[in-house]
Amino acid sequence: MRLTLLKPFTEFLGVFPHEHHELILTQLSESLLGILNQRLIETTQNNQTAVFEFMHVNHAIKNAVARGDIYQLNNTIATSIAEGMITFEKYLDKLISAGKISLQTKLQFLSRIQ
Repeated sequence: MRLTLLKPFTEFLGVFPHEHHELILTQLSESLLGILNQRLIETTQNNQTAVFEFMHVNHAIKNAVARGDIYQLNNTIATSIAEGMITFEKYLDKLISAGKISLQTKLQFLSRIQ
């Protein structure tokens, strides 16, 4: 599973001194509502379509952020599909099933975002 949601957290924390990270993560866990990550990808029809990754904050996400356990976010998203969350990988699978992109396009996309 790709850790694409890790980047916004590490970039955000990088602005603050390390000794403040625990406080920042606690405050972030209380105020964060969600993260929407999107990219464009080429379709089989030589157009572009959006690819989404979405996380909204539920109890598990809130606790993981407060603990600084951001490596668990993608696993939580993957198991929270019924709550409306989705990873890039699962969204790409939907596009493949709909015939909008090829497996090769998916693999190329995933290799670029690592």
